[in-house]
Amino acid sequence: MPRLISVHPLPALFEPNDVAGGIAVVVDILRASTTITRALANGVDCVIPCGTVEEAIDVRNELPPGTCLLGGERG
Repeated sequence: MPRLISVHPLPALFEPNDVAGGIAVVVDILRASTTITRALANGVDCVIPCGTVEEAIDVRNELPPGTCLLGGERG
């Protein structure tokens, strides 16, 4: 039986159930996917991607103290 290959250029363009039970290949152009994958593999409960430093700080401030680690890159 032939395997179906789907290309999703952006995470917002598909639902997680669309790839459930299959094999996912991530082309990590922005390097963030590698960091997220390693964080999850090392036991973090979740990763909340943010578009700006200010947004990340706002998200952190909504969480219980000591439960959030901020990380990111610029340039």
